[in-house]
Amino acid sequence: MRSWSLDLPAWSGGGGAEAWARLGDAEQVSARAGAAGPAGRRGVPRAGCGTAVAGGGGAGGTRARLLAEAVGVLERREDRYELARALTDQAAAQAAAHRKKLAKVTAQRALDLARACGAKAVCLEAARVIDAVEPRRCSEDAMLSLTKAEQRVASLAASGYKNREIAERLFVTVSTVEQHLTRVFRKLNVRQRNELPISLMRTA
Repeated sequence: MRSWSLDLPAWSGGGGAEAWARLGDAEQVSARAGAAGPAGRRGVPRAGCGTAVAGGGGAGGTRARLLAEAVGVLERREDRYELARALTDQAAAQAAAHRKKLAKVTAQRALDLARACGAKAVCLEAARVIDAVEPRRCSEDAMLSLTKAEQRVASLAASGYKNREIAERLFVTVSTVEQHLTRVFRKLNVRQRNELPISLMRTA
């Protein structure tokens, strides 16, 4: 960051906080969370920093407070990607606190945001939280009943791609995609794509 003349809290703080969080150093994480932001205010989570701080630098009530604060700041900044990450962490914390209904709502919002900005990894994490609090069970026979073409369409649909985008990626018509999805929904006994099992997302 120094060699690029980008060694600034507004740019590098979040990544640095995440690195220290992975190393388990809560003191360093907190220090980077409180670093001066773009507006020069201390203690305000920045985009990219709030999630890492809450995820690795806090526990219990502290973690919940940091996550709530990070979500509030990111909502005002309209940063969809970082907001999706923060909401995913918040949903996981809510699930761990046995607040399952709230966790599902939060994780679904995170999933919708992640899909909107094409963040597949965040989609998967949010979907895992949803699956943890309300498992989407599809029988093995039902999954095996999908043809290869249906699996390809279903995996892309589960990952957030729209019908037209799926058609373009698979070089088929939108009508063909719709027909495949109709059969997939019937076989797996789901009503919409956000109910598709997360195992399909892993193959996308």
